[in-house]
Amino acid sequence: MKNSLPGIAVILLVIWLVAKVVFAVTGFFLNLLWMAAVLMFVVWLFGKFFGKSTAN
Repeated sequence: MKNSLPGIAVILLVIWLVAKVVFAVTGFFLNLLWMAAVLMFVVWLFGKFFGKSTAN
């Protein structure tokens, strides 16, 4: 038990670091997704008000 404790600590540390990196990357891409969605909405809204009308 005493010899396996540092090994378990190292494994938990590695898992923690990997999780931090994964969540940071996920947060970054979610922010990019929100920015893209808002930009597309603004472009769509701009086209609605100032674009050519296709209604007959």
